[in-house]
Amino acid sequence: MSEEMEQESREPASYELPWPRELSQGLAPGLLWAVTSFFLFLVYFWYGVASLALMFIFFQTQRNTPVGRARRFYVQGRQEYRKKNYTEALENFHKALEIKPDATVIYPVIGDLYFFREEIAKAKKAYQDYFRRMPEDHDMRIWYAGKFLERGQFAEAVKELKKLPAEVRRTPQVVNLLALCLLKSDQNKEAIQILEPAVRKNESDDEHLLTSRYFLAKAYLQDGQKETARTLLQKLEEEHPGLEDVPQLLSSLNKQ
Repeated sequence: MSEEMEQESREPASYELPWPRELSQGLAPGLLWAVTSFFLFLVYFWYGVASLALMFIFFQTQRNTPVGRARRFYVQGRQEYRKKNYTEALENFHKALEIKPDATVIYPVIGDLYFFREEIAKAKKAYQDYFRRMPEDHDMRIWYAGKFLERGQFAEAVKELKKLPAEVRRTPQVVNLLALCLLKSDQNKEAIQILEPAVRKNESDDEHLLTSRYFLAKAYLQDGQKETARTLLQKLEEEHPGLEDVPQLLSSLNKQ
C-alpha cells in the first residue's frame, strides 16, 4: 500500500466540522421562502407553484454568487471528509477559501488535515493564515500547540503557548501544558518558575493543581534539587497514594 493510501485509510481526530457563517448568506431567505410556498399551496395551488418557480430561480442565482460557489465546495469537502477521502476534502476546502478567504473557520480544518498527513509546513501555514485573521482566538492557539505536543515537537508547542496573553498563560490548563513541554525539553528551571506561583496561588485540590504539584516535583528532581523533590513527592504519596509514578520516583530517591 502506498504512503498516500495508508494516510487515507487512517482517521484524523474526530470532531464536527464547523459551518462558516460567511457561507450562510442567502440560506435564511430561502428557507423562509420555502415555508411561505407551503402555505401558499394551502391557500391556492397556482400561487404555490408560482412561488416555487421563483424560489428555484432565487436558489439558482444564489448558487452562482461567490458565496454560493464557495458554499458548494465546502459542502463537497465536508462530504468527502466524512467518506475519509481526505485528499479530495482538502482540494474542496482550498477552492472554497480561494473564493471566500474570509471564511476563517476553514483554515484550522485544513491545518488539522495537514497535521494528520504529517505535512507540517502546510499545517503551519494554514494556522498562520487563521491567526492573522483571528489573533484573539486563544482556545484555537491552545489547540494548535496541542498538535505539536502530540508529535513531540515541544519547542514549537512552547513557542505557541508563549504567544498567549499573560492572563491566559496563568490559567491552570495552560500552566500545566507549558510545564509539560518545558520538562520534556529539559528546561527545568523555567518550568519551576511558572509552576511555583501556580501551586502557591491555588489552594484547592482539583485535578489541575494535583498535576501542577506533580510536575513541580518532577521539575525539581530533573533540576537536581532532590530533597525539595522528595518532600513534594512524599506529600503527594501521603495524600494520593499511587499517583502516576510517584512511588517509583520516591523509591529511586531513597536508594540514592
